[in-house]
Amino acid sequence: MNTKQLAFFLLLIYPWILLSAQNKVTVKDFMTDQPLSGVSITLKNKGEQTTTDNDGVFSLKSFKPILDNDTILFSCIGYALQEITVGHIKKSDNLVYLKLQDESLSQVTVTSVQPHLAISLPYSELADIPVELSNFGVAIAENKIYIIGGDISVDAHTAEGSFLDEDYREASMKGVIGGDIVMQLFRFSDRMYIYDLGSDTWMISNHRFSKRAYHNVLYNQGKIYVLGGRLQTKNIKFERLNNKVEVYNIAQDSLIIDEINPHQAVNSASVIADNNIIVLGGSVKSSEHGNKIVKGYTNKVHMLDLKSGYWYELPDVPVANAEETKGIIAGNIIYLFGGYKERPLYDIGTYNISTGEYRIEGQLPQSMERPAVAFDNKYTVYLYDSGRIYTYNIHTGELSGYYIGFDVNNAEMLYENEALFILGGKKDNIPSSKVYRVNISDFKQTKSHSFR
Repeated sequence: MNTKQLAFFLLLIYPWILLSAQNKVTVKDFMTDQPLSGVSITLKNKGEQTTTDNDGVFSLKSFKPILDNDTILFSCIGYALQEITVGHIKKSDNLVYLKLQDESLSQVTVTSVQPHLAISLPYSELADIPVELSNFGVAIAENKIYIIGGDISVDAHTAEGSFLDEDYREASMKGVIGGDIVMQLFRFSDRMYIYDLGSDTWMISNHRFSKRAYHNVLYNQGKIYVLGGRLQTKNIKFERLNNKVEVYNIAQDSLIIDEINPHQAVNSASVIADNNIIVLGGSVKSSEHGNKIVKGYTNKVHMLDLKSGYWYELPDVPVANAEETKGIIAGNIIYLFGGYKERPLYDIGTYNISTGEYRIEGQLPQSMERPAVAFDNKYTVYLYDSGRIYTYNIHTGELSGYYIGFDVNNAEMLYENEALFILGGKKDNIPSSKVYRVNISDFKQTKSHSFR
């Protein structure tokens, strides 16, 4: 077969290969991300059945005919029954996750020596953030949570309710068709929302910050520092990197602006270390190529001395590890979790601020583009992403996972007084105003899944 014949043959079979891939569905364990074989697959109300193979895969072509509004039942011993429409499966990239079944109803615990462990971590809902918000910066200080900036963009799914919010009143409506609002609003917040842990109430500061999102907010010695991220311009469809460092003095209720920031980046990691701010990585440009967004990343590490106001360069991370990332600091080590570089990442990395050494310490069980990260200032890092909470021991490298009953991504998380506070984020690409509290003591009463 010559080159032209091969090209013609491939052109003929490519649509068939593509269609075959689109019909294949993979079923995985929600916590471990491992494929599940032998899962019973039933087309609801029609009785047709199949099972997943050794790779956890089955084909939608097993059911003929099948429509997007048809419902498929997934059942497997030890897992909760799932009912999902075909349309939802396709929107989820042909991935289905099964969660372990709560055995509490069938387990006899009266004579058990060990107390029954809950399948999922308990949590409580606190007062909602005054606006639905994602990709904001957050800090905790003096028994208060401070949220600054963030992405409050909406699309047709959320636009109707957003006209009640004053932040959207200046935006224009593209059109109204048959009574339905057809529009998309691009908007970053310039507000500071303050939550009082004692009274479970929010207030809105009168100060106006720059309209930014995908940035960092840090607290140190009575001041809150806001830096990095994207800045929204007067033409709300266009954004650029934010070169300003905004400093809010809590006691004086004052806001000052520093126009110098050599580390202008989106979704960089930032920490406080001995009265210094250290900023690492992030993306510095992005462009659209068809339906794909291509980003450029920085491997630079900068330090701002908060006493002198001077910036310094620290040793770079390897070019291969230039990426959007997130982390915490313990001693002189910055721990970095997941991130994004053309795709969500799995790595657990470390950066030594004394030596400039960068190392890969391990892998996460799932890729995490922008996990919520909190540290107890001892040895446990808490990670939250899409319905899962992980604990990572910085001394032993032990990683454990827990189910929790709410599912958002791009949220933020704080540790305070033996509790985790998980705020905002997105669900199905819609910003969230929810705030959840998880007590640290409940981890011991909940079943964990260990990873090494």
